[in-house]
Amino acid sequence: MREAAAFGVLVAMIAGFLLWTSAFVALYAVFSLACVHDWPMPRLLVVGAWLVHVAGHGALVAWTLRWWRVRPTDPTGSRPFLRLAAVTIAIAALGATVWTGLPVVLTFGCS
Repeated sequence: MREAAAFGVLVAMIAGFLLWTSAFVALYAVFSLACVHDWPMPRLLVVGAWLVHVAGHGALVAWTLRWWRVRPTDPTGSRPFLRLAAVTIAIAALGATVWTGLPVVLTFGCS
């Protein structure tokens, strides 16, 4: 049982940056494909993909905050710290998604 709980904490800790990776690849792939194939309304597609990922990050941050607050404390004190680390990592990943997505969202231009 302890292994399953530890695996859940590990998944929560890496979920934010997995979602950031997905956002990074999706944004630049949509941007590149829209430029190459001359899609209609490419800016709308890029902004839509970015907003979907930012909303996903918001949901992840809300879930990890709730998970951190609701769970009872562990006598050893290690699990509450790991859950707090998961919350902090999710917030950092949200910031990374916003920061790396802003150049593509704000300046759309194909050469």
